[in-house]
Order: sequence, then structure tokens, then C-alpha cells
Amino acid sequence: MFTDYSSLLADRALYLPAISDTYAVFAHSGQFKRITAFTAQDLNFLDPSNRLFFYPWALFSAGQAAKNKSGASRSTMVSERDRNRTTVVGDSGGFQILTDKITFDGAVTARRMMRWLEANTDYSMVLDFPTGGIASGVMAKHATRLEAEGHDLAAMCRANGQSRGFNACLRQTLINNDQFVAERSPGATKFLNVLQGRNDAESRVWFDAVKHYPFEGWAFAGAHCRNLSLMLRRLIDMRNEGLLQRCSWLHVLGLSTLEFACLFTTLQQAIREHVNPTFQISYDSASPFKSAAYFNAYQGCTLSKNGWGVPTINIGGEENIGSEVTLFDFLAEKFIAERWKKQGPGDEQRIGTAISRHLRMGDICVETDNGAAWADESAHLVMNHNVQALIEAIRAAHVCYFEQDQDRVPVRLRAIQKMIQLVFKEPNPDQLIEEYRPWLDNYEQAVVVGPGYETFDDQAV
Repeated sequence: MFTDYSSLLADRALYLPAISDTYAVFAHSGQFKRITAFTAQDLNFLDPSNRLFFYPWALFSAGQAAKNKSGASRSTMVSERDRNRTTVVGDSGGFQILTDKITFDGAVTARRMMRWLEANTDYSMVLDFPTGGIASGVMAKHATRLEAEGHDLAAMCRANGQSRGFNACLRQTLINNDQFVAERSPGATKFLNVLQGRNDAESRVWFDAVKHYPFEGWAFAGAHCRNLSLMLRRLIDMRNEGLLQRCSWLHVLGLSTLEFACLFTTLQQAIREHVNPTFQISYDSASPFKSAAYFNAYQGCTLSKNGWGVPTINIGGEENIGSEVTLFDFLAEKFIAERWKKQGPGDEQRIGTAISRHLRMGDICVETDNGAAWADESAHLVMNHNVQALIEAIRAAHVCYFEQDQDRVPVRLRAIQKMIQLVFKEPNPDQLIEEYRPWLDNYEQAVVVGPGYETFDDQAV
């Protein structure tokens, strides 16, 4: 059954599937090499005329799509979408540059990323250099380069008390920000000011250094994505300085657990009520695509007082070649059997996706030239299932959370919900955040998922 999600998620923080580059190309112009019930274009969930489901929000990275000049000019499901009916947030590719997946040629590379973002996305992160690359050492060569170019990182270290690696990340980001301000095409896309930092001290220095830029929104990266006290501190700072009042969009990078999805909605509601009625939060993960690449499909979701999660199962076995069983029936049978075997019937919830109800296991597991029971086309089919399955799991979590089903909502989740609401309501938020910090900062570690569950957090960027 076709589902149009465009009107089903009002007042929610929005999950953005971080589309893989290969999927974006295949869903636009690919062709299946074997007979299936669907065309490649049916997998394009940004197209309302496809036969499966329409989901008008996504994230796409310049770090994948614009690695070089020729790649930046390709047509994809993102570049050819109806921009009046869809919203795509663009990641700038800083992580790929930092890890040498993209050669960095200074202003030339920054300009290529910016032009691609302007041509393809509605909201775009500026080209930051992530602080996540400091501990691994990959930032060291950029620090050396910056010093050779005449940038006095030592003076920055003395002034702000932070490390050479941190100041190299900050300096290169400031250089890129200045270029984006000077060379942007007004109105082409709305830029998001990226906030990095591994702790509160780094976050404060970074915030003070970038807060003056005339960008339209913000993106939270680094420790801000998981450390709720750090996120709340900066949001209060933004409110106090009048920045949150004119922020149209805030994106949280690389995190989409079911519990955080609901907390982001609570945060959005609090800010809309007390600060900015048009404020929108989004968050992303590439997990539906990464999981399918490793032959894993989402089975459903569990919503228990002990924790929420989305279990996966490997479906790439040779025993499924030629099977007439639908993907939905296969996943449902395995899901219930495994859950009951472990702990008896409980809070598992099966999720049927449009493609899983028609796709046979024999359509996925096929004979290949290399003897494997899985082809690239199979991954694209399961990616589509995974995207819709996660969307539906997040919807189910919101229903459970906001209907206050006390037996299925973890106590810690209800507690954090109240803390967030109070922070934006009470007159001394900093004092409250400090008081709540032990619970806020340990929240992610307390989330119970268990073996075989996806947590949907991508590597911090």
C-alpha cells in the first residue's frame, strides 16, 4: 500500500535518511538486470509518483556526490527532484576531506562543494573541519599546512587555551565560512552554521568564533549530538543572544535512535512554545543503507520499558535463493520466533513496508557469477525497505511516547522529557542543566539495545 508521509509528521522533528550515492544514482536512472515487480525508479521515495512510498525529506552529502568535478555534475534522485515538494539537507563533505577521501585544494574544493550544495539542496552545512579527526591524528597534516600558509595556531592556542589540533579545525572552518559568505549565491540554499567541539570548553570557544556569521540555521556535530547537557547549554546561549529566535532549521548529525527521535521532538516543541514558533529540528543516519550493504534488513521494532530498538537480521543466505516467501513474512516469522525464544512474547511490533509485502526472498537472494547469493540490485531493494521500516519505527515510537503508555516508555526517557521541558520554561536554565547533567550526559550510555539491534548512530562528523 502506497503511503504519502508529507502530511503525516506535523510538529515532529524530522528524520532524514542519509542517502547513499549509489542508491541516489540507481533510483534515478538505473535498471534492474533481472525481472522484478518494480523498476529502479520506484525506489525513488523523493518522487511522489513512485509506486512504494513518498517521503519528502532526506540528507545527501557533497562528500559523496561532489568528490570531483565530474561526480558533481551527475544526475541523481536528489538533483532531479521537485524542490517545491521535497526538502533535502546537504552535508558539506568535511569529514570526507579530513579522511582523505577527497583531496583538499583549499578554496577550489570549498567552492566546488558550495556550488553543488547550492544547486542540489535546500539547507546546507558550511564546510567545517570536524574535531572528530583530532584524536586519530588525521588533522595533524592540516595543522602543519595552515602554519606553512602563515596561520599562527600557537597564538590561537594561547588565546583560547585549546589544542593545536582543535585550533586547526577552527581556523580552516573560519576560512571556509568567510569564503561561503563572500561567494554564495543569495537564495540558492540556506546555510547552516556548524557547531563542533568534543567538550564544553571547545564548544564554547567554537560557538563564540562562529556565531557572528549570517547563516540561516545551525548544525550540531561532535559531542553535541549525544551529550544532551552540551546541546542544551548551546541552545540556551543561542536563545540568550537572539540567535535561536531567527534560526529556521537545526540539524543534528548522524543520530537517529528511537528514543533520541522523540527527545528531539520534545526539544522542538519546547523551543516553538517559548522561543521560535517556526523552529525545525532534523536528524539523520545512513544506517538503512549501510545495513543493507551488509545483507541486513530491519525486522520491526521493540518498544519496552527496558529500552527501545530496531532489530536486524541477515537475509543473504543461499537457502533463500528461489524462495517464494515474501520479505515481510520472512522477517515477521524470524522476528517473533527469535524474540519468543529469548524472552517470550513481549513488546515487539512487526512493520510492513510497501516493498516487503510484494518482494519475494527469491528476488533478493539470487545466483550470481561469483557464487554469492546477493547482488548490488538486492542491496538497493533492501535499502528501500530499511528506509521505510525505520520511518515507521520512529512513528510507532512517537505514538507510544506521546500517548504516555507508561508500561512501554522507559522511565529514564520520561525523566529526560520533563528535564528538557523545564529548561526552556524556568528562569535559571543553566542551573537546571548543571543539576540534571549526570542524567543528561549518561543518557546515551543507558539506552539498552542488546545484540542484533541497530542503534542508528553514524560515526561522529
